[in-house]
Amino acid sequence: MPDIAPEYTVFGGGFRDSPEWGSSAVVVPWQHYLFTGDDTLLRNYYSVMTNYFGYLNNQATNNFLNYPNGLGDWYDIGPNARVIRRTRRFR
Repeated sequence: MPDIAPEYTVFGGGFRDSPEWGSSAVVVPWQHYLFTGDDTLLRNYYSVMTNYFGYLNNQATNNFLNYPNGLGDWYDIGPNARVIRRTRRFR
């Protein structure tokens, strides 16, 4: 899975197997099904989804997937961040 899209350049030592982006191969078909009820993407990409889970399983140690240098999608709440206690549902 590329670091960026479109992939104009390949970064050396990048995060090509980072689950933050790679998991989209599983999440997108599943969310599409939940939203639309259409299982076409699940049927078409089932082998991709299971292969990706197999890959992640091979990367895990004692069922723990550890990517200490992963992207985290650049999310950092910092050491003194306040916890957001409310959420808003959109319809």
